[in-house]
Formats: sequence, C-alpha cells, structure tokens
Amino acid sequence: MAGHSGGVMKRLLLTALLLFPALAAAQHAPDYRTGITPFMQKTMDRQLYTLRTDAVVAKRKKWKKAWIASWAAFAVANVLDMGTSQGKYEANPLLRRSDGTFASGRAAGIKIGTGAALLGTQLWLIHKKPEKNLYKGFTFANSAAAGGLAAVAASNSTK
Repeated sequence: MAGHSGGVMKRLLLTALLLFPALAAAQHAPDYRTGITPFMQKTMDRQLYTLRTDAVVAKRKKWKKAWIASWAAFAVANVLDMGTSQGKYEANPLLRRSDGTFASGRAAGIKIGTGAALLGTQLWLIHKKPEKNLYKGFTFANSAAAGGLAAVAASNSTK
C-alpha cells in the first residue's frame, strides 16, 4: 500500500510540475478571441501614439502659421492707426502732444515697445510650455487687438 500511495504522490507531483509552467505561461498568452498578441498590441500602441503625435504636430503647425499671420495683421493695424492719426486730435494722452494732436515719434516708440513686449512674452511662454498649444489662444488675442486697432484706424480716417 505504501508503494502504491508513493506512486500516486509521484504522479501528482510530476503533474503539478508539468502543469505549473503551462499555467504560468497561460497568464501571458495572447487573447485568442481577438487574435492580438502582446507584440501586436505594443506595435498598435506605438502606431496609435505616432498617429496622435503627428496629428498634434500638424495642428500645432497650423496654429503657428495663424499666429504669425495674426502678428502681421497686428503690425499692419498699428501702422494704419498711426497713419490715419497724423495731424488729428489724439484721445490717448500717451500718444499726443501738449496741443492734443498725435505725436508720431512718441507714438511709434510706444507702439513698437508694447508690441515687442507682447511678442516677447508670447514667445517666452511658447518656449517655456512646449507641450501646450499656446498658438491658438495667442492667435485669437492678437487678432482681436488687430481688429480693435483697425476699427480705430477706420474711425480716424472718417474724421
């Protein structure tokens, strides 16, 4: 009897030793219902990341071009405002002479200085936070400022 139970124990031990690696491997086995192996999943994850990254880069590039165009519009609007203000009464006390007319030299310095400070701040923030697409918000801000200045220039030209 003792020999018989020892054989059963040997068979159980042998079965356990043979099945243990198979059970451990089954935990990392591919899901055959979907047919996706771990290698395939990693490859798909990389491709998805690349697609997302390409889309983000393309969107950022689009907004960067729009941001540059908004700066061009802002500069043109400033020049138009200064051109239409020549020799006329100026409401802004920083941009007028003592007689109330537009001071072109002082105005040019102030407008160039504030524009440069605004551009410098935007560039600094864009480089400080490259993971964010700040071009979009800055494009809207610059466009709004350009629109306001263009409205002032249009108003000046009718006076």
